[in-house]
Amino acid sequence: MYEIAGVLGMDPDPFTLRELWWMIGGKDKKDWGSLSVICATMYNASGFSKKVVSPDEFNPYLKSAKRSRPAGTRSIPLKMFSKHFCKEPSDG
Repeated sequence: MYEIAGVLGMDPDPFTLRELWWMIGGKDKKDWGSLSVICATMYNASGFSKKVVSPDEFNPYLKSAKRSRPAGTRSIPLKMFSKHFCKEPSDG
């Protein structure tokens, strides 16, 4: 119980173990959301593949959820950002 509270950074006394468990589940989902954005950005900017992946493909909480693009949104080709993430090859 105290280990979970330590991860959450809060005093466990006013909460039940079940409440702490729910809170750590929410924190884990939030952390995976942030990490999956970083992973997708690095993968798309690396140039290893021509396939552009979304952050949802790295997030284990969204593996089973149906992935569809919200109405009114469009895909942005991340190749145009690669010059900011990758070094240009040197001629020397």
